[in-house]
Amino acid sequence: MSQVTYPLYAEVQDNREMLVYMIKRITTTLAYITFPLSFILMLCARPIFLILYGERWLPSVPYFQALCIAGLAFCLQSVNYQSVAAVGKSRIMFIWTVVKRTIGISAMVSGLLVWGMRGLLCGVIFSTWFAYLVNISLVSKYIGYKVHRQLLDILPVMSAAGVCGACTYFICHPLHLSLYFEGAVMMILYAFLYIGWSIIFKPKAYTCFIDIMRNQCKHFKNKR
Repeated sequence: MSQVTYPLYAEVQDNREMLVYMIKRITTTLAYITFPLSFILMLCARPIFLILYGERWLPSVPYFQALCIAGLAFCLQSVNYQSVAAVGKSRIMFIWTVVKRTIGISAMVSGLLVWGMRGLLCGVIFSTWFAYLVNISLVSKYIGYKVHRQLLDILPVMSAAGVCGACTYFICHPLHLSLYFEGAVMMILYAFLYIGWSIIFKPKAYTCFIDIMRNQCKHFKNKR
């Protein structure tokens, strides 16, 4: 995404309205894809680890799930970061990158020393979300896409992804299915709920995703 978005932003760097539109469209579409995938990974972590690594690695599942929470913010960071780079604020970006890295590393080291591995993971989560908030603040200041507007644009997707995850867990967990079967059922049920929500409520992220897929299909057909 970083390689693709930067040249797109650079083309419209002098047109702030178009730049805001592109950031919003890319961010919401990316959130629409990555948020449910992250929640599916959290739900199905145990069967995934069992298949890929074996039973010895099952104690590391909670750590992986914590990293998925960090991944929610990490997936969106570069989209905002590249938009600030496209308008020529490289010096400001460098300064804030140093600030973000310093605070992030400090949080991780402090967490590790005080609470061990769990503290380290809490530091990772704090670091990624702090970096994301810094990035959207820079976008707000130098591009005009306000922080509250950015958060409100991804809120429907984040809420839906979280609610679908909670519903899937509370429906499947009491059934006491075998680990492999539970993973498959959770994945299918989550996809059914999330796609159903998309079709019924048609959020902007969903319509943007459908438009992009249609354009890609047309482009592919034209090339053939």
